[in-house]
Amino acid sequence: MVISKNSRVIAASLTLKGIKSFEKVKAAMPLVGSIVQAEIRSLTPHITGTLKRSVSYRFYEEGKWKIILENYSSVYYAPFVEYGTYKMSPRRMFARGSEAAHPKIEQYLKGIGAL
Repeated sequence: MVISKNSRVIAASLTLKGIKSFEKVKAAMPLVGSIVQAEIRSLTPHITGTLKRSVSYRFYEEGKWKIILENYSSVYYAPFVEYGTYKMSPRRMFARGSEAAHPKIEQYLKGIGAL
């Protein structure tokens, strides 16, 4: 299972103080997760499409004011594609996809008044 550390950075940067904003972010997490998932899938190399279809997300609360968003793939060879091997250079689909989604997420959360 590959979990994007950049998604944790995104989620940590979206940690808010104040129950009203926190509840808005919590309610928006399914959409935020699908935004990141779509970005990662768009960058995923594919031959059969199994890796691309396996990209998913989950989110959970950690502590009182922190929501963690994790992107992962259940395909056994996802780490080889993400980090590379001695025969193949890394593709970094999770890292680049998370970074590409960050401005879209901020724009969306500002639009709903959560930031």
